[in-house]
Amino acid sequence: ISSILHSFEKTHSTFNNNNNLIGLCLTLSRLKKNYKYCVLELGMSKKKELKTLSELSSPNIILVTNISSSHIGNFKSEEEIALEKSNIFFGLTKNGKIVLNADDKWFYYLKTKAFSYTNNIVSFGTKDGSEMRIKKILTTENATTIKINDFNLNLKSLPKHYAINIAGILLVMKSLNLNLNNILNKINNFQPTQGRGNSFEICIKKNEYARIIDDSYNANPASMKVALENIYEIKKRKPNINVVLVIGDMLELGKNTEAFHKKLIKKIQLIKPRCLITIGKHSRIIAKKLKKCFACESFDNIDQFKNNFFFIIQHQDVILIKGSNGIGLFKFTQQLYNNIFCRS
Repeated sequence: ISSILHSFEKTHSTFNNNNNLIGLCLTLSRLKKNYKYCVLELGMSKKKELKTLSELSSPNIILVTNISSSHIGNFKSEEEIALEKSNIFFGLTKNGKIVLNADDKWFYYLKTKAFSYTNNIVSFGTKDGSEMRIKKILTTENATTIKINDFNLNLKSLPKHYAINIAGILLVMKSLNLNLNNILNKINNFQPTQGRGNSFEICIKKNEYARIIDDSYNANPASMKVALENIYEIKKRKPNINVVLVIGDMLELGKNTEAFHKKLIKKIQLIKPRCLITIGKHSRIIAKKLKKCFACESFDNIDQFKNNFFFIIQHQDVILIKGSNGIGLFKFTQQLYNNIFCRS
């Protein structure tokens, strides 16, 4: 949203993941008077956070992308997470607007809560009645084509799960009365940011290379599911490629931790990777279950993994790297990317 708004007027936005109380205050303290727009990410990992953040922000437009099991270890249920997320509406300004994902299973729950703050509620998604409706998604080897309302987009570098986010972006732009035709080309050329699906090549040895799909910034059950589905789509289109999965533990899932990790087993079996690598005690469960199906390697921590990484990967491997930030995979892929001797 912020990158598109930059095309119209001066825009300030959250830096990196400065989305908690300290991060929000730092972001607002840097906001200059002559800026037209300010885009803030409000994050939560425990109760009573979003109400305070929303009150400080006083937003004119609120966008909720989805509700998932992220940080469920700090909550009793996903419904409790949905309730906490609804507190983001608390600081909405008079005549403000709430933008919701109609495809999310908590949509009607959030919509009911939103009516306590405003009647100005709009939605995006594939469902009939959405103000910004996804009518078609077609994935090919070179691009993802999507039709949203009457807009045709050809995403050159983004997988299909970005379609729902783009529909939300377009609805925010429409709510600001901006000309949507002026931004279609910019959306078509969107690139995933580092750690959120970008890819790059590394040199293993002379004339031998592997491709990294870097989704290492963070992980929860919903984002892990999407990442595995994306690599499965790649494997379907190119069945001869050798896929290596590097899966780090998903953290802050509480009593549900083992169950959420076990849910990944069937998806990984469908991918049939050349090798599965796990880091951490929770994801080790997956490797233990699948070691008879294909090669599996398990490491207790990131240091053990780093010491063995280049002994495991092979020429022309496609390597998906994903795990919770606390595991350390994001720092590892940054080191790979920044190493000019590795990167092609």
